Amino acid sequence: MSAQLLHFRDRSPSEVSLPDLLVTCITGEHRSRHIMEEVATGAKHTWCILSPSDRHSLEECDALRCFGSEVVTEPTLEERFRAFCAGQNKRLSIVVDISCMSRSLLAEIFRNIFQNADECELLVTVMYAFAAFTPPPNDMPANADICPVLEAFAGWPDTSGASTALIVGLGYERQKAEGACEYFDPTETWVFAPRSPLTEYDVAVLDNNAELLARADRRARKIDYKVDEPERTFGQLVSTISSVRARATPVLLPFGPKLFFVISLFVSFLYPEVGVWVVTGDLVDPGEDHEASGHVVAFEAYLGKKTCCE
Repeated sequence: MSAQLLHFRDRSPSEVSLPDLLVTCITGEHRSRHIMEEVATGAKHTWCILSPSDRHSLEECDALRCFGSEVVTEPTLEERFRAFCAGQNKRLSIVVDISCMSRSLLAEIFRNIFQNADECELLVTVMYAFAAFTPPPNDMPANADICPVLEAFAGWPDTSGASTALIVGLGYERQKAEGACEYFDPTETWVFAPRSPLTEYDVAVLDNNAELLARADRRARKIDYKVDEPERTFGQLVSTISSVRARATPVLLPFGPKLFFVISLFVSFLYPEVGVWVVTGDLVDPGEDHEASGHVVAFEAYLGKKTCCE
């Protein structure tokens, strides 16, 4: 893959230009339409992706078509992205609304975006509508398996038998990250703790990850990141990976906000040896309804081939 990440920066949602393509996912969540209603009317093309597990009625699919959206199924994404980018001699702009997408779908979308950045320059804007706070579930299923989110994001060690440096993003589910860390038995663990504009989430994260946070704090391996500052979070992840990759193989385990998960995918694009791993039970959203909180955050990434004069 010869394409490079040429820049990564925050964008004000109100300043996001109307794109050549909007990629979104309409689900049972009320907030799934929040960004679409603002952007879709001006986008040249809008794809509303349905995964095989979606149970949308024919009436809803018809409504999406009336809204100007093409209903696209997940298995056809590779073909659709290839056709969209083929033969283009200009920069294409894509907006991806990640608010209500599953992590497996997000990985598939960005795998295709990164792959097609070899064919044409892509200006990718990621938008995320925060959900209003709901308490974490009381009962969580046990971590079934831990694996790369996709083979394309598996990473690889620089040397055989290399030790593992685990970089964990925390969610607010009780001890979910703790159990995943035990699976890896890493030589060092770095913990990224989210700071949200909705402070109720912060309290739940601290309460439900107390032991893991205490250990990371004692070793000076706890890093607070602001969910509404993606550019700074990207820099914090890159800095951490740069400091550990000489002595261990970095693996990203991004629980918590989907924005952190997507930033991790961009870090893996920048450092292909860095894997993005997930708990299999975390791949599918629970299907609960969440209202939009009113907070929207966005970042912009420019993918292309660097020239000698840049």
